[in-house]
Amino acid sequence: MGLTIHYDLKSDAGTPERARQLVEELRDAALKSPFAEVGAVVEFTGAECDFRSTTPRPGDRQEKYDDY
Repeated sequence: MGLTIHYDLKSDAGTPERARQLVEELRDAALKSPFAEVGAVVEFTGAECDFRSTTPRPGDRQEKYDDY
């Protein structure tokens, strides 16, 4: 069983490139912290960003998103 934490981050990065750089810096800091695992950075666009519109993969646990 794992834990997923979703964050809503805001920045005045100004460009997508700078935003990506900031995310990589955050990941680098996480890698230096005592987490058991730090995943890769992934980027989503369009409908991929809406967790309610994705197709579950085999083995995925189904959540109830009625409150969203």
